[in-house]
Amino acid sequence: MKTNKKELTVFALCAYAIPFLMMPLLYICLQNGRDTSIFANAQMFYPAAGVMLAFLLARRQGTPKRFYILHIAATALMLAMSVLSAFLPQEGWLNIANFVIIIASVLGWIFLLTEKKTKREACGLRLHGKLLTALVICVYFLAVKTAMVFLSMAMQGGDSWAEYLAYWRTSAPWVMAVVLVPNFFLSFLPFLARNTVGATT
Repeated sequence: MKTNKKELTVFALCAYAIPFLMMPLLYICLQNGRDTSIFANAQMFYPAAGVMLAFLLARRQGTPKRFYILHIAATALMLAMSVLSAFLPQEGWLNIANFVIIIASVLGWIFLLTEKKTKREACGLRLHGKLLTALVICVYFLAVKTAMVFLSMAMQGGDSWAEYLAYWRTSAPWVMAVVLVPNFFLSFLPFLARNTVGATT
C-alpha cells in the first residue's frame, strides 16, 4: 500500500511529536523521583497508533477497523495515565497500565482472529507460521536475561551470590519462567510497531 503525505504527517505527529511534547512531564517525574516506567510503556504504542490513525482518517479500504480503534483507544489511555502520573500519587499507575495492556491485548486477539485473513494480511497482522519463532525468541530472551543476572551475582560473590542461589531453590523463578511465555502473547499490543509500520511501505 502506498503512503501519501497526509498519512505520513499523522504518523509523524503520533510517533515523534507526542513523545517530544511529553518530555517536560517526564522531566518533572525524574526531578521528583517518580517512576517513569509508564512513559516507556506508553511510547511503545505511539508508532503503530500513528499508522492506524492515519489509515482510518484516510478511510483506507480493507483495514481491520475494530482492531485499529481498539489500539488507538488503548494508546489514548496509556497517554492519559502518563500525564496523570506526573501530577497525582503514583501508587498503582503501573499496575493499571499493565491491566490495560493485557485487557486490550486479549480483545485484540479476539478482533484479529475474527477478522478476514485478507485484511490481516494487507496490514501485516498475520503470524505467517511464525508462532514457533515467537516462542523461540521468548525462550532465548529468558535464557540471556537469566545468564546476565547469574553472571552479575557471581561477580558480586558473598551474601548476594548465596541469596541468589537460595532464590533458585524456591518455586518463584520457575513460576515466573512458565508465566513469561503466555504473558508475551497476552501483552503483544505494544510491540506492533515493526509490522504495522512496515505495512505502510
